[in-house]
Amino acid sequence: MHQVTLDKGQFLKIILKTRELHVTEYHETYEGWLHQLEEHAYLVVDRIAEAKLQYSHRREPCLRCPSFGQLSEPESYENDYDRAVRMLELSVDNRIVLTREEFSNFVLDEWRWTESFKSKVAIYSRRT
Repeated sequence: MHQVTLDKGQFLKIILKTRELHVTEYHETYEGWLHQLEEHAYLVVDRIAEAKLQYSHRREPCLRCPSFGQLSEPESYENDYDRAVRMLELSVDNRIVLTREEFSNFVLDEWRWTESFKSKVAIYSRRT
């Protein structure tokens, strides 16, 4: 099957529901990321103080600071949902034809970015 026809109202409900879930997950993930970033910053400050102390006593460098690059910032894909919602709102058709890929994205909520997004949810979300 390469395409499917959906009722516009039913399709809009599906997109709004998956959008709401995405936005909730994003905000929880972003808050978790900020919390981990803050903890990471405290570790870096402690390591710097430790390195300065060691250097002042031994005159040897000892800076083993973790990189902030390890904590990649979560990204919101809310605009992908908003674009689809707006297109539906402006459509004069009551029946919407979706390709296989569009069905995967909008109905099954499987996007090209899903794996990356869900991995950050797993890392940073406080629900897990």
